[in-house]
Amino acid sequence: MVRILEDVNFRDGVQIMALAVIQTGVVVGANTEINMGAIVDDDCIIGNNSWLSPGMTICGNERISSGKYIGARLVVTQDVFIGPGVIVGVSSVIKESMQRGSTTTQHG
Repeated sequence: MVRILEDVNFRDGVQIMALAVIQTGVVVGANTEINMGAIVDDDCIIGNNSWLSPGMTICGNERISSGKYIGARLVVTQDVFIGPGVIVGVSSVIKESMQRGSTTTQHG
């Protein structure tokens, strides 16, 4: 079962796996995969060709640039931008925006 609320905009080629939750006002770019149990909260924008891992959570009003791999059990808090070339480790908690080429393995 997948839960998708109203006012969600999917571009061509989007794949959504079981147990994913997509909240109101989300835009998902072309050829993006939202994996099992992923949660995308209100008003997020996910770029093209991105891969959201199982069990990850993106809180409301996020902007994720194109070509992102969002790691398993990753949490991105509200009002954060993840820029091009950013690398984020599995189970990290992202509390502030990350610009081009940043790397983190923040846990909690």
